Amino acid sequence: TINRARQYGKTTLLNLMVQHLSSKYLVFSVSFEGLGDSAFEKEASFCGMICKLLYDAIRYDEVPSIEDSVKNIIYEAVRDDRIEDLFALSAMISEICSEAGHPVVLMIDEVDQASGHKVFLDFLGMLRSKYLKRTTRPVFQSVIFAGVYDIKNLRQRIRKDEEHQYNSPWNIAADFNVDMSFSAEEIAKMLNEYSIDTGCFIDTQAVSEKIRFYTNGYPFLVSWICKWIDEYGGRVWTIQNVENAEKALLNND
Repeated sequence: TINRARQYGKTTLLNLMVQHLSSKYLVFSVSFEGLGDSAFEKEASFCGMICKLLYDAIRYDEVPSIEDSVKNIIYEAVRDDRIEDLFALSAMISEICSEAGHPVVLMIDEVDQASGHKVFLDFLGMLRSKYLKRTTRPVFQSVIFAGVYDIKNLRQRIRKDEEHQYNSPWNIAADFNVDMSFSAEEIAKMLNEYSIDTGCFIDTQAVSEKIRFYTNGYPFLVSWICKWIDEYGGRVWTIQNVENAEKALLNND
């Protein structure tokens, strides 16, 4: 699982992973972004949505080196609308992994969209069950979820009285230790490029170090401060501009 705040580069990381893995693996990279609650309300609608996401990935040639037999499995499932429960979805996953010719990796971005829906908890349970039987039944080589929140903290509505249960069907957790923050040197490089493009004067070293000091390199905060200076700071960027932007950020609701 990959969980970091918004604007931290999760989707960019997934795209780079697709490029890196595609020579050895069959990679399906999909996203729950933009899906309405109706996709998660019933088991049939959820399973159909998973099939359609896989179909969209192959329709737009986003799955390099995919076998025609795998395409046909997914196409027929969508055409006939026959995957109506998790048992059928599990069988289709095994069929895909059996025909793929390469180990199969599933990536799902914006997984937070599934928060609050029991069917997603059931989906995780199905994947875990398949993982435990991986020596006898074809299954994904890996499943990667990306979102703002740690998957074990996604709460699921189980009962009608809206009691909640932690979503924790997995018994393994690993820290994600890649440092995705900007260094002062990386900020300075962006400022230099901006200065060349706009003709603004920037005390690059001082400004980049001050931005790094206030933001610890967090991409969203770096961008916010630079945007504020661009809009309100004038054509000369100074440490005072950064301090004013920092105050505006702290006062921003």
